[in-house]
Amino acid sequence: AEQGEAHREDRAVLDRAGRRVALAHLHDVGGHRLDALERVERHPGRGAGRERDGHRLAHGAGDRQQERQLYAIAIAGEKNDGPQAVYEQMRTLAESEDGGLRDAKLWLAYNLLSGTVKSDHKSSLEYARELVAECCIHSGEDNHTQFLNAEITYRTEGLSRGMEAFEAIRARGGGEVRARLMQLCTLAGDWERAATHAEYVADVIRMQKNR
Repeated sequence: AEQGEAHREDRAVLDRAGRRVALAHLHDVGGHRLDALERVERHPGRGAGRERDGHRLAHGAGDRQQERQLYAIAIAGEKNDGPQAVYEQMRTLAESEDGGLRDAKLWLAYNLLSGTVKSDHKSSLEYARELVAECCIHSGEDNHTQFLNAEITYRTEGLSRGMEAFEAIRARGGGEVRARLMQLCTLAGDWERAATHAEYVADVIRMQKNR
């Protein structure tokens, strides 16, 4: 029972962090976002279950904007049908011929690690690690890739190394990093540090409610 509760908490923190990727990117889609979402609303779930073969994106002028529109459609489809229903769409965007859409890679990595989607061609952890590495190679590190790399360190190297990895990004990582540290400190039985992180997370939640 305790293990199941821990998995639910892991998923909750990763889901919250992953939502930030989706929402931040949708703000960048601009005027095209409304057109994309209107198409989804007229055709609920359309495209969510498309076959992967035969729909790799062609690339040329304006293709990145097309990818962003398709990303907006996938996010809307996720709300209707759930993350697994748009997995293939996100994978197509992440693996397009020009290096892939960064936000699709981050969406996949968060959802693979939280267990809300399953990889059908390799282990979820291995695929998530590859996606994060590609993000770092093509456009450098940011708060998302640092969080994901810390999570991957925890999954592959154990609790102690995972705590060290999250501590290393604590100052710039925001509430999700503190929430994850709270969970890991609890697992380690370090109740004093867990309480400190819990207080920080509570303060963040209060500030967000007062906005």
